[in-house]
Amino acid sequence: MQTYLVCPQVPDTNYAEMAVVKAIEGPDYVYVVQRAWRLPAGDAERLKADSENPRAAAEAFLAQVHLCNPAGDRQRCPAPYPR
Repeated sequence: MQTYLVCPQVPDTNYAEMAVVKAIEGPDYVYVVQRAWRLPAGDAERLKADSENPRAAAEAFLAQVHLCNPAGDRQRCPAPYPR
């Protein structure tokens, strides 16, 4: 599951925060990975439009994130696990 979050103005600051969050259910736990970034505070719709490129980059990064079980399926595991 993946979602996109927008906070138009973080309380007591002059910036907005945006994040793409991905949750992955494993056999025993749920894992959460996120990419977040700041922009000047503003209207939520304008912030969404202004952050299309960082959002696309975050979504591309998170598309590559997956669970790896080196005891079972080493093909999905990055180095240093032998294949």
